[in-house]
Amino acid sequence: MPDAHAHLLELFRHVSHTHDTNAYLEELRDDAVRQDFYERLSAYGRLLQLALSSERFLMGTPLEQIDRYKADMLRFAKLKQAALLRFADAVDFKRDYEPRIRKLLNTHLQASDVLVLRTAVNG
Repeated sequence: MPDAHAHLLELFRHVSHTHDTNAYLEELRDDAVRQDFYERLSAYGRLLQLALSSERFLMGTPLEQIDRYKADMLRFAKLKQAALLRFADAVDFKRDYEPRIRKLLNTHLQASDVLVLRTAVNG
C-alpha cells in the first residue's frame, strides 16, 4: 500500500501548494501524464479497497495512516473529475444535455390511450 500511495504522489512532486487544485491540474495538462494519473489512481483505488477489507492491514496500520490513504483517495478522485471536465476527457451529459433533451421530449412526444396487451399473470 505505501508503494502505490507513493507512486501516485510522485506524479505531483513538483506541486508546491498541496491544496491548490489548479496547480495539480496544470501537472495533468499533458495527455500522457493525465492517462498515467488515471491508471495510477485506478490501481491505488483497487489496492486501497482490497487493503481496507483485510483484517491484517487494518490491525497493522496506524489509524492516522489509514485516514491519510482514504483522504488522498477522495482528493485524487475529485481531482480526476475536475480533470475530466477541464480537459474534455468526458462529457457531463446530465449537466450539459439533460435539460435540453427533457425539453425536446416534453415538446414533441405525446402519449395517447394505453392499450393493454396482456392481463396480469398473477392477478
